[in-house]
Amino acid sequence: MSVGASFVQASGIAAEIATSAHEGIPTKEIRILVYEKLKAIDSAMAEQYMYRLHMSVKTSKTILESFNASRISDSLVRETDLDRPYADLISREVEKELAKMHLKHVTAPLIREIVNVKLLEHGLESARARYTRLGMPVYDVKQLVESSKSAGGLQSNPETIHRQMADQISREYALLSVLPHELADAHMSGRIHIHDLDHFSTRPMGFCHDLRFFLARGLLPDGLGRSAASANPAKKSSAAFLHAARVLTSAQANCSGGQGLSYFNVFLAPYVRNLPYDGVRQLVESFMYELSQAYAVMGWQKAQWSVDVWLDVPPVLSDIPAVQPGGVIRAGETYGSFGHEALVLAEALIDV
Repeated sequence: MSVGASFVQASGIAAEIATSAHEGIPTKEIRILVYEKLKAIDSAMAEQYMYRLHMSVKTSKTILESFNASRISDSLVRETDLDRPYADLISREVEKELAKMHLKHVTAPLIREIVNVKLLEHGLESARARYTRLGMPVYDVKQLVESSKSAGGLQSNPETIHRQMADQISREYALLSVLPHELADAHMSGRIHIHDLDHFSTRPMGFCHDLRFFLARGLLPDGLGRSAASANPAKKSSAAFLHAARVLTSAQANCSGGQGLSYFNVFLAPYVRNLPYDGVRQLVESFMYELSQAYAVMGWQKAQWSVDVWLDVPPVLSDIPAVQPGGVIRAGETYGSFGHEALVLAEALIDV
C-alpha cells in the first residue's frame, strides 16, 4: 500500500502469497513474489516496491544502512518529544517523498531536511528547531579550505580552517538551543551583540587567575592531574615563573579570549628575594619568551594575556601571609614584607 496499491490489491496479493508460503520462507523470497504479483497489476508500482527495498542511507556515522522509516519515528520522538502517532505520520510522509526521487542512496542530512519540511507543513516550528541539523554549506567549506587570507586576527593555517568550521556549528547551537528565542532574535537583528558567540555555550571569554593557588598547591595543567604531568609547588624562582606561564597556556583551552594574572609582581616577590637585578630580569625574560612562543596553544590566533603590575604592595595584601618557595607560609612574613622585591620585579617587567 505504501507504493500506491489499494487495500483490495494489497490484500489480494498477501492472500495469494500466504497460500504458497511455507514455514521458514526467507523474506527475500517473499519480496520477489510480491514484486511479481505487483508487476502484473502495475509495473511502476512494482519498480517502486523494489526500489524501496534496496534504498540505503549514508548515516552520520559514515556507514551505509538499509532505509527504515521507523528510525525516523524513533529519532523524532527522542529529539523533539513528538507523540509516537504523530512521529509515525511524519515518517510515512517522508518515505513517500523519498520514493518519488528514485535514489539508490540517500543521506541522513537529506532525510532530516525533508523531515523538517514536513514538520513545518504541520505547523510544528518548535519541533523543527530542535530537529534541525547544524553545519555549513559545501561551498562555504570549500572557500575556507582554499582561501589563504587571514581575517579578524586569525592565522591562516589548517587549525584555523578547522576552528572556523566548528565555530559555525557552535554559533548555530547557541542561537537554536541555548539562548531564549527573543535574545537569539535580538542578536541576529542587531539590537544586541553577544561577543564571542562561538564559545557562548562552552566557556567564558576571559579569566583572571590568583597565582597563590598554584604557588601553594603546585600545577595541574589539566585541572585534575589525571591526563597531564603535574608539578609540586615551585621551590626555585625559575620554576615559579615557568609555572606562572604554564597557568596561562594550560587554561587557554577553557577561555575564548584573554587571561590575566592578578598582583603578578606582588605574588612572585618572595621568589626574587636576594636575587641581583640581572637575575630578576632574566626570570622575566624567560616568562615573556615562554608566552610569546605559545602560538600552538590556540593554533588559530595568538593568545592575549596580561599581568597586573603594582608599584607598591596594595593595602588589601599587605597583612596577608606570603606564599614562599616550596609553597611554604612563614609566620610574620606577609606580602607587605616584600615591598622592595615587588618594586624590583615591576621595574624588570617594564624594562623587558
